[in-house]
Amino acid sequence: MTNTVMVTKRKGFMRFFVRNTIMAAIFLYPAASGASALIGGIEAGEGDFPEVVYIRSAISERTSVRCSATIVGPRVILTAGHCVKDGGEIGPVSLKEIDFSLGQNLFKGTCKQAPEYRDKTEDLDLALCKVDKDIPVKWASISRNSPKLSDIVTLLGYGCIKKGGGGGNDGILRWGEAPVVKLPGGKDNWYHTKSSTTTLCSGDSGGPSYEQIKNPKSEHHWLQGVNSRGNLQDTSLLAAVFLEKSIKFFEDFAKSQNVDICGINRECAGDDDGPKVCEKEISDLTSAVDKIKECLKVSQLPYFE
Repeated sequence: MTNTVMVTKRKGFMRFFVRNTIMAAIFLYPAASGASALIGGIEAGEGDFPEVVYIRSAISERTSVRCSATIVGPRVILTAGHCVKDGGEIGPVSLKEIDFSLGQNLFKGTCKQAPEYRDKTEDLDLALCKVDKDIPVKWASISRNSPKLSDIVTLLGYGCIKKGGGGGNDGILRWGEAPVVKLPGGKDNWYHTKSSTTTLCSGDSGGPSYEQIKNPKSEHHWLQGVNSRGNLQDTSLLAAVFLEKSIKFFEDFAKSQNVDICGINRECAGDDDGPKVCEKEISDLTSAVDKIKECLKVSQLPYFE
């Protein structure tokens, strides 16, 4: 899935590219030299992670960014707080807005940052967005379980692929594994991973950190963290969704926006076939076709199966 931006002048394109590249890295520390995919990941296969999307966001009048995000309910996406403006709308990109598409469908809605995001003493780098129509994919679920030290987690994102930045940000989703080396504590709302092979890069911000996944197509996807920061070399910081303050943010959003969030107020793990898209419409159409066939039989007229 990619978003296409039409640019008529090379200068305009270069300003757009440089601005987005710089802003996507605002929450990532500087680093060093080259590697490959997600910084050490592999390209996701078709249908592996349909719930992970690439969003575009305007965070000021002159600045737009590219981030990753996860669909966690029929009308809800989860991303990093620094990827959106609080109260911003999803739609054709303008100030405080983001957009993303699946196929030919463009989704619109509004976003809210976690109350503790960018507080003077805390930084809970989370945001939820409500969209205007159901999203027809199998949704990920919020996990309430904290990883343990040395646990392996699965990282995903659409960002750059070289240590120190560069490459990627090409609409291709990549994934890999990394061990947990530090857990949240005190005012630190992140858990940390450290790996010489799989590390977050600019543009991965907002994407999910899952409980370890071996077979993406057959396993349910349990989300433990949101990509937040890193050193673009070996260390990644994930905003923890299992913290009490995170769960409260999700519960308050679900109630105030009257939406379902998997793992919060809706059980989605047993829905192995994914959401039933247009179930009623398909049933009605099937009934209508059956009636037409019976009518044609009675009239002894030909019809096509």
